[in-house]
Amino acid sequence: MPLFSRKEERSRKMIRTLTVLAVVLLGGLSNRLSAADDAEDLFALAAGYYNQQRWEAAADQMSELLQAYPDHSRAPEAAFYRGEALMQTGDYPGAIAQFNEILERWPKHVRRAHVIFRVGESAYLTGDHENSERSLRNFVQSYPEDALAEFAYPYLGEISVAAERWEQAQRDFELALQKWPTGEMGERCRFGLGRAFDGQGNWQEAQRFYRYVGYQGQSDLVDEALLNLAIIHFQAEQNEEAEKALARLIKTAPESPLRARGWYLLGRIHQRHGDLEEAGNAYADGIAAADPQDREITPALL
Repeated sequence: MPLFSRKEERSRKMIRTLTVLAVVLLGGLSNRLSAADDAEDLFALAAGYYNQQRWEAAADQMSELLQAYPDHSRAPEAAFYRGEALMQTGDYPGAIAQFNEILERWPKHVRRAHVIFRVGESAYLTGDHENSERSLRNFVQSYPEDALAEFAYPYLGEISVAAERWEQAQRDFELALQKWPTGEMGERCRFGLGRAFDGQGNWQEAQRFYRYVGYQGQSDLVDEALLNLAIIHFQAEQNEEAEKALARLIKTAPESPLRARGWYLLGRIHQRHGDLEEAGNAYADGIAAADPQDREITPALL
């Protein structure tokens, strides 16, 4: 693997969308339930846990209701909120199983669109891109105006980037930006477009999007955008521009795991200029910043 693969070099902090959606939907619900029905009692207890964001307890109580009263009128609702609770605990395989059960047992579920999206999102977060793409494509085709499409298209774009289907990735990210230009996923879409153009060899457009994210962004993608921008400049022997991007990376992202790669590239630039002492200093700083277990950058710096 090359030292500067433009594929992501770290675990990205994937957002779990609509974290508090069901809390809002369930807010105050337990106060309206009748105590006369055991299933209602279970649902009220689970709703209380959910409102408190006690996800594991909520999931357990919803599961108990579903096992004891599978045909109760609350069952479809309980199944949905159990899936949501499992999402928040990070049990994505469990959430997938629960949401798929909803689609099978209650094909006309009132939250069917949301369920299909969650299946795709959960599969994405487990790394199952094939099933994720299948579900998310189904979602955007069936519910193109649903608010969750703003999140579905970036997931689809990232799946295409991972598969090096650059033109498809470009289409997904561009569509998301066209429909939601100031949306929550705008920065991720712009970074994704940088990756898509980078993969196509369109360096000018890739630089434009990396520069936007690197110099104007606020997300956890800023450091990677700056490194990718510096790599393009370095390969084009635009050393001054590469140094500017690297200086910003090193200064503004002190906790970034990509700083070691930034120091390495900066050392290479100094070597080009014949400044061997400065190159050695850069490599030493890179070693100090590097994870000793990183089998790519640490040996290169040494």
